[in-house]
Amino acid sequence: MQTQVKYEIQELGKKAQSQLKKTDRVIASNELIAEKISEVGSALSSGFSAIDEGLRELCFNIDAGFREIGYKLDLLGHQLDLIREILEKPLDTQARELRKRGEFAYLNNWIDEAEIDLLEAEKKNYQDFLIHLMLGNIYFYHKYDFNKSLEYYQKAAKYAAPQSKKHASYALVCAAMVYYKGGRIADAYHSTKLALELLPQDWNAVYHHARYSAKMNYIDEFQKHLTQCIINDPNWLLTADNDLELFNVKDKIHEIALNLRDEKRCKVNKLIDKLVIVRKRAGELGVTDFGSINEAIKMRLIFINLIAILI
Repeated sequence: MQTQVKYEIQELGKKAQSQLKKTDRVIASNELIAEKISEVGSALSSGFSAIDEGLRELCFNIDAGFREIGYKLDLLGHQLDLIREILEKPLDTQARELRKRGEFAYLNNWIDEAEIDLLEAEKKNYQDFLIHLMLGNIYFYHKYDFNKSLEYYQKAAKYAAPQSKKHASYALVCAAMVYYKGGRIADAYHSTKLALELLPQDWNAVYHHARYSAKMNYIDEFQKHLTQCIINDPNWLLTADNDLELFNVKDKIHEIALNLRDEKRCKVNKLIDKLVIVRKRAGELGVTDFGSINEAIKMRLIFINLIAILI
């Protein structure tokens, strides 16, 4: 028995030694591979470092060049701004002072003096649309020079558009008035159309476009725009009803009024129905104070009667 155990121990020892030798060979191989990889890695690292250093130097030189160019451009831009300010400020100041003086003369009805100052102001700042608007008014309302008034209203619209759509829209409506005065109805129509493209909710422009639509016999378009005006402000209904230029569409104006009255009446009736239902349900729940609900119903009934009177 002992002999058998001894034999097995010896065999195990031999196998262990054999395995250790194999392990040593594997370790030696791995070390050799690692060494070779290290050499390759070192070579690659050295190469990449050289490339990286070269790229950094190149980028630094390029970046430095761009920084210098940028700095020079900044200096040049700053110098140009200073030069521009020096050159423009006196003109702007002179133009503003002349315009203010022209405005004062215009407001005091010193028309000839206002014209002189505003024309001088225009020479110094041709983009000041307020100057053009006042000159347009002078030539339209006081000098009756419709060609010049049209010219200045168009200038005002052109230079106002990038800065103030409100003034540009106003100028286009004024130009439309000049066109209409000269019998150029189609041009008047197109001028107010441009105004609406700039500022769709300029109700003065909307109303005038409705007028010229009526003159062009574009009845649907007339009704659409006048209805929009009245919904926004019912006073436009009175304006339209008293507008002598709309005599040919009086029946359409009344039709619009009746349609709006019926529409409002329908909405109020629906509200009253809802309030009555609320009052009934409140009563079922034991509520006895209907003062606020009754007052609401009363006010809506009064509103219906007012609509009937006004329309």
